[in-house]
Amino acid sequence: MLTRALLFASLLVPAAALVPAAALVPAAALAQTPQRAPSQPVYTYNYDAKLVCGVQPDRDDLKLARGAYGTTINLRNPHGAALEVALDLALSYPPEKLEPGKTRPLEPIKLPPRSAAAVDCRAIQAMYFGYGFPASVIKGIVSIESLQPLDVTGVWTAATLSKHGGAGELTSLDVDRITPYKTAAKLRDPGWNPDADPETGLCDGLRRTSTIVTGRVEAITYTFDEVPDEGPREVIRLTEIDVIAGTGGVVGGPVTVRLQRGFFPDGGFLDVSEMPVFSVGGRYLLMLPNHTWLIEPVGTARTFRVETVAGRDILVDQEGFAVRNVLGGRLEQRISTPERTGKTAELTVAGDETLTAAITLKDYTEALLSFATNCDGPVIQGPYAAFPLVPPTTFGTE
Repeated sequence: MLTRALLFASLLVPAAALVPAAALVPAAALAQTPQRAPSQPVYTYNYDAKLVCGVQPDRDDLKLARGAYGTTINLRNPHGAALEVALDLALSYPPEKLEPGKTRPLEPIKLPPRSAAAVDCRAIQAMYFGYGFPASVIKGIVSIESLQPLDVTGVWTAATLSKHGGAGELTSLDVDRITPYKTAAKLRDPGWNPDADPETGLCDGLRRTSTIVTGRVEAITYTFDEVPDEGPREVIRLTEIDVIAGTGGVVGGPVTVRLQRGFFPDGGFLDVSEMPVFSVGGRYLLMLPNHTWLIEPVGTARTFRVETVAGRDILVDQEGFAVRNVLGGRLEQRISTPERTGKTAELTVAGDETLTAAITLKDYTEALLSFATNCDGPVIQGPYAAFPLVPPTTFGTE
């Protein structure tokens, strides 16, 4: 995906002003793939909540006052799309001595839109310590990681001991909102074979996908930056985002897609072959990447325009053919003019008699998610890598 043939500089300037794009930006500069870092990091949001659970019956034990202790950590997803939240528990007691305790991952929580869940002492005990804690009372930190901000609130209670040794009357109740801190997420770069058979190629694509969405193009703008390997960019802003799969950093939009296409300061225009074209007002199905990239984050093979014909939402590829199945099949008859930079595609069929074999958006996405269950390794995971790459030597410079 990082190597593309350069087309000419420009359909959008007078013919006398045309300059080969390769003369403006050497093809080798676009094709090289040295060690790189994201030009703008993808962040994760991290929350650390204190955990105290159990009973301390000894009046002479000073690690905690005599009593019963409980903790509940409430997590709420305030967004319009699902999020997957990673958790782990780092014990500080036990051990008894001044040394680190064990750290263990907890089961991740998938939070539907605008839903909430709780992590409390009983759940941790049942799921990870069997019939009892490793000591009468445990202390530690529950670490929470999310690709989008959450509402995280801790509730800590303490009570006297009853005559039977359990919790008696409540003596204190503390409620506090946990403040997040951000860390840069590491982008993956799973393998990709452009010559693979359709099934292997689709699994490769799904492993390289963060989130599958539909969205409508609200605006297309152009930028230029002299940072190495940045140059001209076409910036597509999509709204009306519907997250179909993936619990990454896309939570309802807007979504921005940046392509290696656009104007140079002298008026020349750079285009790159095999790159998707978008039209303002068009609705699209996109597979957003979770990996490092340079020229474009989405390719033509899995970028489809959604068209409504006779009440059916069908998918149209970049060449104007309707899609038949998830493995790349399409109708033999072109039903739309191909999309081109600066020109909106138009449907060329009036009825639906030629489209009975075209797959609908709903059927396509259901078949795609079903197919994904047969792929090896994690698929449709991780953060959306929205920005291209620049050499790490440029960081810290003016």
